[in-house]
Amino acid sequence: MASLATQLDDLREVQTNLAWAWWTEMGVPGAVRTEIATTLHPEALVVFTAPLAEQDARLRGHAISWLLAHGRLLGARQVLAVANQLPAIPSVMGDFMATLKAAGGPSWAGYSVGTPIPGVYPPSDRRLPIERPSLAVLRLRAAFGLHARAEVLTVLAGEGARPMTHAELAPHIASTPRNVRLALDDLVLAGVVDTQNHSGTRRYRCVDASALREWVGPIPRMPAWPAILPALTALSCALRSGTGDVERSVRALRLLERHREALALIDYAPLPTSEGRSFAEELTAWLLGASSSLLPAVQQ
Repeated sequence: MASLATQLDDLREVQTNLAWAWWTEMGVPGAVRTEIATTLHPEALVVFTAPLAEQDARLRGHAISWLLAHGRLLGARQVLAVANQLPAIPSVMGDFMATLKAAGGPSWAGYSVGTPIPGVYPPSDRRLPIERPSLAVLRLRAAFGLHARAEVLTVLAGEGARPMTHAELAPHIASTPRNVRLALDDLVLAGVVDTQNHSGTRRYRCVDASALREWVGPIPRMPAWPAILPALTALSCALRSGTGDVERSVRALRLLERHREALALIDYAPLPTSEGRSFAEELTAWLLGASSSLLPAVQQ
C-alpha cells in the first residue's frame, strides 16, 4: 500500500477532478466537458469545493465568478444546511466565503469569520447552461424559488424515482427535516405529490412525474449529494490534519461513526473496520476509491 502522504495527495487530486467535472457541467470553462448523468446539487458542491480550492487558485476563481453571476439560484440556508454536517467549519471554507462576499457576492450566514483571498474575481460572462439535464434542480428553482419544494420535486420526479419516506428523502435535500416535512405537506396540499401508506409507513411520490419532466425538461436521478459530499469533505480534511497516524486514526474513526450512513449511500465497497495505527491508511484508500467511483457517475 502506498504511503499515507501519497494516498492523501491522490485523494485530493481525484476530488479536485470531481469538483472540476461538476463546475464544468455548470458552465465553468474547464479543460474537458463530458456529459453528466445525474442531477447536480450546487450548495453541496460549494462546500465540497472550498477546501480543495485552497490549493487550486484557478478552481477558486472560476467557482467564485460563477457564484457572482448565478448565485441567486443558491440559498444561504441550503449552504448552511450542508456545511452544518461538518464537525467544524474549516477555516478554508470561511476564507472562500469571505472572498465571495468581498467580491460582491452574497453574505451567507455562518461565514462572518474569514479572510478574503487576494485576487480579481469578475462575475462570469458565460451563459448559464440551465437546459442541461444535470441542472434540473436549478431549472426547478427558477420556476418555484429556493424553497425545499424544488429539491423535493427534483428527487421525486427524477428518472427512475420510487415512492420514498420522509427519512429516505431527507438526505437528498439541503434543509432541516422539519422544512422537508413542510415542503412535502405543501406539495401534497397542492396535489402535486400524494402519499401511499403501507403497514403504517407513509411514502411520497410525484403524481405525474412525466408531465413535470415534459414541462421543465429531463430530470436525472439526484443522489444524496447534500449528505455524501460533506461526509467526504469532513473525513478528507480530518485525515489531512493532525501530526501522526494515531491522531489521524482516532479523529477519523470518530467522524466515520457520524457519517457512516451518508457514506453508505455511495455504491462502493464496505467501509474499513479496523481501529489500529493503520486505520488512517485504510480509510484514505477507501475514500480514494469511493471518490473515484463517483467520477463515472458524473462523467458517463
